[in-house]
Amino acid sequence: MKTLIKLATFLSRSKHPFPEHLLLSRKIAAEGMVVLKNENQLLPLRKKRVALFGPGSVDTSWCGTGSGYVFVPYHVNIEEGLRKNGIALTSKSYLKRLKKEFLRVNRKDKTISFLQRFYSGRRILVEDIAINESELEEAKKADTAIYVLRRSEGENHDRKPIRGDYYLSEIEEKNLKTLNDNFRNIILLLNTCVIDLSFVSKYPNIKAILYASYAGNEIGNAVYDCLTGITPPDGRLADTFAFRYEDYPAAKTFSLNDGEADQEDYLEDIFVGYRYFDTFNIEPLYPFGYGLSYTEFESKSEIKSVTAEEIRIKVFVKNLGKHRGRETIQVYVSAPLGKLVKPFQELKGFKKTKLLEPNESQILELVIRVRDLASYDMDRAAYVLEKGKYIIRVGKNSRASEAIGVINLTENVVTVKLANKAVCGKKMELLAPRMRPFEDLSGIPEYDLDASAITTFDSSSKIKRETVIWVPEGKRYDLVAVKQPYPSKQVIQYVRDVPEASFFDVLEGRCTLKEFVASLPIEVLLRFCTGVSCETKHRIKPRLKRKIKKIKGPRSSGSTTALYLNSLGIPPVKMTDGPAGLHIPLFPATCFPVALVLAQTWDPNLAYAAGKAMGRELAYYKHSVLLGPGMNIHRDPLGGRNFEYYSEDPLLTGIMGIGQVQGIQANKGCSATIKHFACNNQEEARTTMNVSVSERALREIYLKGFEMVVKEAKPKAVMSSYNKVNGIHTSSNYELLTDILRGEWGFRGIVMTDWGSNSTKPYDLHAGNDLIMGGYKTELLANALVDKEPEFLENGFVQVETFDVFGGFFKEQVEKWNSFRPCKEGKDTYSVLVKSKEFLAKEVDEYVKKGIALVKENEGGSLIVTYKGWKLGAYLSLGDVQKSAYRVLKFIQNSLSMEIIREREKTYAKILARNGNCGPSS
Repeated sequence: MKTLIKLATFLSRSKHPFPEHLLLSRKIAAEGMVVLKNENQLLPLRKKRVALFGPGSVDTSWCGTGSGYVFVPYHVNIEEGLRKNGIALTSKSYLKRLKKEFLRVNRKDKTISFLQRFYSGRRILVEDIAINESELEEAKKADTAIYVLRRSEGENHDRKPIRGDYYLSEIEEKNLKTLNDNFRNIILLLNTCVIDLSFVSKYPNIKAILYASYAGNEIGNAVYDCLTGITPPDGRLADTFAFRYEDYPAAKTFSLNDGEADQEDYLEDIFVGYRYFDTFNIEPLYPFGYGLSYTEFESKSEIKSVTAEEIRIKVFVKNLGKHRGRETIQVYVSAPLGKLVKPFQELKGFKKTKLLEPNESQILELVIRVRDLASYDMDRAAYVLEKGKYIIRVGKNSRASEAIGVINLTENVVTVKLANKAVCGKKMELLAPRMRPFEDLSGIPEYDLDASAITTFDSSSKIKRETVIWVPEGKRYDLVAVKQPYPSKQVIQYVRDVPEASFFDVLEGRCTLKEFVASLPIEVLLRFCTGVSCETKHRIKPRLKRKIKKIKGPRSSGSTTALYLNSLGIPPVKMTDGPAGLHIPLFPATCFPVALVLAQTWDPNLAYAAGKAMGRELAYYKHSVLLGPGMNIHRDPLGGRNFEYYSEDPLLTGIMGIGQVQGIQANKGCSATIKHFACNNQEEARTTMNVSVSERALREIYLKGFEMVVKEAKPKAVMSSYNKVNGIHTSSNYELLTDILRGEWGFRGIVMTDWGSNSTKPYDLHAGNDLIMGGYKTELLANALVDKEPEFLENGFVQVETFDVFGGFFKEQVEKWNSFRPCKEGKDTYSVLVKSKEFLAKEVDEYVKKGIALVKENEGGSLIVTYKGWKLGAYLSLGDVQKSAYRVLKFIQNSLSMEIIREREKTYAKILARNGNCGPSS
């Protein structure tokens, strides 16, 4: 603990490169907070004296743990934010004792390692301490109390529907009762994600609720801004708050709720979040899109025009109250029930006003594309507009929208032709609604849509299922038969032989990238397909005439290889985690509000601003790649990384993601990485679990945000997820990574695995996963190019290699089974002789228990260990390696690292020119 305090002190004394980013973080945080309740206009606070209680008052959660943790020069807790901005706190004795208790339990704790605390930001949480009589008397000098309910979330674990997590702990409940009995006004401040709020009705003096969530390192100051009205808190919910946890559609089976987490059947299908609540008429506590303002708005909406391409809606908004504020206009559409089941309504557009002064007004125009009203028909493998009435609704949230127009379509229209991909082979009984109740639409304007004028797009993948191998002219290559889950025809393509070419020859147009890749040995190519963790040294005859100066900068989450900077002119590309800010140990960065809070602004311009600032800090630290934003859907409120993803709604997710990606990539040479592709909706068993989901739900809910960002923002990188989708690891899923991502959506960047995934790496490269992160033994990949047997030791088990990941912070092990996959269902076997029981490895017993191995004792005391499994033969093609290396090199070509070297080369060329020597650097 002392070491952590010293490190925190060191960071606090480090100069932040862009102090203005901290002010931006404070602004975004305040605009993303949501007022859920405000009786008697208790807010904005007019009194400058309050009693502050609750664990989050001094131990405020400002970001997530794990890769979502950000190294900041400071963070402002809520107590500090209120006190330093002039709010007198009457509960000093309680706060002092709470601080001491937090320090005591964390100094005493031995369960969390130093590395987990330092690198991942984990800590022991104090649920609360009982308020004693003297503390209560002291606090009652104020008539308003603030209680900060706090939780913490992060990687590897989901939340649980238990006390102290989704529900109040006993001590929290006791303290709230004490406050309710002694204070006329209580403000409940939620330093959480979605949580049970049914208890609020038991405490009538809870007059106001502010949902702050994890709003970055300026959270304390932002809370002050919201409570006092300095920044009007005009956030709107990105998720639904239910009356009961059991009201959520996946509650029975989500994660460990049914006792196991390895298999998740998405039985709710497309009915996620408000789509479920609105369709099945389950009353939420606070609906999707909900949020109060300190002022009142009037709005009038009308459909301005309807064409075969788009629907234009005009909305007049006026501030009728006494405070400044921003209103969010939300457009929902109810599609007709036909062959396909439909949600009652879906968000199809939104827009936020500027900051309106009292009596100020603004006219907004929203444009809805007609083809975005279509639903995916798995039988046709197409998006279809089914005939009937499309009801256009405008309102403040999903439960406060009014019909403003009806669009009539007289026949079914296919809008986008595709092909069935990533199909679920498991038979599941999916949730389906009963008939929709009658709705009186008399008096609502109607518009006819000309079906014949609607364009049909053929977006099915045109990528051929073949593996091209580039061979230099004059060289011979004998094709090797390759066994793979997605068989491809191997095709040889001859290219010009450029044995002396460097990367500069590619950059300056003297050879093509294909020719350069074909000229490189397989040992070199494989190192471009893996990160630097566990990398073994390898040399190649230099193709450059001089050395290139190394790019200095801190280490972080990972990097591409640095082995060939001087021999080939290829720099490493550094990457850092950071959906909310840079995760570079001991180097100060801004922690922006987490994605959930960013989404609650409903303002893509703020997402762009946050992204641009992150990219600027990325470039400052000589990193090229930010591993974010996260694009997964909040399927259930217990999802462990919901804070790191935007919303339960794919449209809101997509629009905010577009803004953030465009902002990051507005910085030259910087890349965003949208993740985790796809269906990473739970953390328990995330590396082994399988998601069974219908193709329709996959396309309409879980892939839609990714699709929007790929098409509109053109991210340079995608990270696949750990889990399986419909039985196949996403990183090995050719239909996801090649057919859908590249073929249908036109993605042109690189795909990388998540760090240390459990997939079969040669299958990853074939499927379209170009970069194995944080690294992998290239020798193991080389073995897959040929039929190599397992490497057994005298103890009856295979050789195990240990290597570093995450820049050496963690270690990973690989068992060298090579071209044999052990499993109890396998029909092939390998046997190995062991001298005696004393020599037998303990790992053999584990494989025996799994039903994979069988041990037989011979007469002389020796043992024969037999393993069941599948002999894979050669299961990686040279063409797959070349393709992946090509994409990685293309990525490096446009990276910040390459930009830095280009600038150096320009300077070097000028020096040569001045000295009368214009020779090239290669």
